[in-house]
Amino acid sequence: MNSAVADAQRIRKEDVVIGGFTLVRDKQRYTKPQVKEVLPHWISSPVTCSSDLSKGIRVKKSALLEKFLVKNLRSMGIKRLFPVQSTVIPYILDFYAGRAPLFFGHPRDICISAPTGSGKTLAYALPIVQLLNSSSVHVIRAVVILPVRDLAKQAEETFKRLIASTSLRVVLLAGEGSFASEQQEIYFNAEGHISPPDVVVCTPGRLVDHVYNTPGFCLEHVRFL
Repeated sequence: MNSAVADAQRIRKEDVVIGGFTLVRDKQRYTKPQVKEVLPHWISSPVTCSSDLSKGIRVKKSALLEKFLVKNLRSMGIKRLFPVQSTVIPYILDFYAGRAPLFFGHPRDICISAPTGSGKTLAYALPIVQLLNSSSVHVIRAVVILPVRDLAKQAEETFKRLIASTSLRVVLLAGEGSFASEQQEIYFNAEGHISPPDVVVCTPGRLVDHVYNTPGFCLEHVRFL
């Protein structure tokens, strides 16, 4: 028998029970092996961006964005991209360079940690709109899920301003209107023609409702989530 095990058993036998309570004598201490923490590369080596808003790229000098987006941004009063946008947008567009409008290849996942008001919505909305505009086929290719209705409404309004002067269409599925009216928006455009939206902005519960209860609600072609 291993001597350490024998010593441990001997010590346990020497424990004394007094009044129903065990008097524990000195125990042999064992050194626990240290567990080395291993983090994924994207957590251990994140890409950082400046907190100085003046470091962002000027919209009119950006070689990344197409003219219609530059025009729409300026109509929104945006003259300079925030640092988080200047960092994220090239990363997304670089992957899809030469891949649109089919969007083939395994897409990149991006996790952004930034405070409220730092421009995260535009960071993903701008490249999505630019890439979707290169396609002439209208199917649901982008689904944007927000936790509450107010945030979903804000994101929808941002997308609507960005897609001005394009044929792209965005719908809001967040319970703001009746379920039947949302189903109509999924099927038909403003002119009454059958035309699926390109972008769906929704809350989690409402998305599930449409997946189960709206015939023809197809997410087969989604490339951006």
